Order: sequence, then structure tokens, then C-alpha cells
Amino acid sequence: MKTKKNIAISLLTCNEFTMLKPCIDSLINSDLKNHNFKLFHYDNNSKDEGNNYINSLDIPTLQFISNENKGIVIPRIKLYDNIVEEGGFDFLLEIHPDMLFPEVWLEPLLKIDNSKTLILQPHIYTRRKLTTLTEFKKYIKDTKEEIIYDKCRQVHPWLIKLNLVNNVGGYYDPIFSPQRYEDDDLVYRVLKNNYLIRSTNQSNVYHQGEASRSKLLGNKGADHGNKFLKKHGLKSKQTFIEMFETHPAIRL
Repeated sequence: MKTKKNIAISLLTCNEFTMLKPCIDSLINSDLKNHNFKLFHYDNNSKDEGNNYINSLDIPTLQFISNENKGIVIPRIKLYDNIVEEGGFDFLLEIHPDMLFPEVWLEPLLKIDNSKTLILQPHIYTRRKLTTLTEFKKYIKDTKEEIIYDKCRQVHPWLIKLNLVNNVGGYYDPIFSPQRYEDDDLVYRVLKNNYLIRSTNQSNVYHQGEASRSKLLGNKGADHGNKFLKKHGLKSKQTFIEMFETHPAIRL
């Protein structure tokens, strides 16, 4: 019998109900349902039906609703802190509302987990705007030969192993608030500390990409890029890019 994992879902939203509902519906009807999970939701001052929808779900949920848009980093840290405080979770599953999950995507990832893995992530299909799981399933390639990578460029969703996060200096760094380079910083620390970011082509998820970030406060790309280089003593981002075996994203 397979061991059930305890998974904390970290979800951040901002006026994304049209994408949110198919995302969550597909997620809770996927192989995630073979495990124990709880949804931790932070809303960035939405004015749509999203919060009512979350409240209507028959799953364990903890919600935080802000009266202003606080970006990505601070809300994600708040969700992480509450997940750690509650305790008992094996993984943090960070999702975005612009995702669709097929019936099987989680088990292939758990199958490749090992003691040196800190992050597990699927291959993602991205860019083309899809709205239903039926649409997405038409694009998934039938790949019989499994290919596993150990040092992947970050994509979302990802499963972060909670008992190892402190070994690499913690979760997101607030210096990258409101957004940009927070995930680059985390994965750099993961690989520099000799942990793995693993992915298999047997796990595939749709992620439109940038649908959430475009609504957030300020880009901060150049400024945070310089902060990232200074923090890690790098002369250019090329050193960072060369750390990865692959970027498991498939553009539609």
C-alpha cells in the first residue's frame, strides 16, 4: 500500500475566478485525492467570486483576505509560516490559478522522490490560453520512455519538501518583495547546497504563465536581478543558468 502524503496547498489569488474554478476543480479530482491535503489561500483584495467559491469547497481550508494587493512574496511567506506553524505536512504544493491538472500528475513525481530531493515539479505546457481540462489533454504527449532530470530550472507548480527548507536558508526572502527573483533565489540555494530539483516527463501540468504576476504591484525585474547577483556574489545570471540540466516547459 502506498503511503499517503500530507500536502499543504499554497494558493495566491487576485481577481482570477474564471481561471481559479477549473484549476481547483481539476486539482482536487486528480491523484492528489489519494493523499491528505489542506488548502491555504491568500487573496490579494479580489472583487470577484473567487473567495465565495473557495468557501464553498468541501475540503479543509484556511483563508487570508487582504484589503490591498501585497504582491507575491509577502503573501507566500505568510502562507508558508502558517503551514509550518500548523505542522504535520510533508510537502508545500505551490499552485497558481492559471493551471489545469490531469487525473494523474502527482504520483509520478512522488515516485522519483529521494533523500536529496528538495523540490519536485512536473513538465508544464504553457503560453497558449486553455480554459478546460479537456482542451489541455489534447496536447499532452504520450511518452512511454521515462526521462528524469535532477537539476531543473524552476517551473510551477512545485512540491517543496518542508523538512529540508531550513537546510538551504528558508523559503522566500522578503528582500524580493513584491515580486521577481524570489524563486530564482530559492532554487539557487537548493542547488548550491547539493539538493535536487527533480522532474519526470511522466508528469504534465498546464500553466498559462504570468497571468497572476501581470496584476501585481510593480515589475522590479532589473532591481531584483541586481539584488540576486549581489546576494550570491555572482557577476552575471549566466552562472545561475548554467546550473540547470533542463527547463521542463513546453510552449504551446
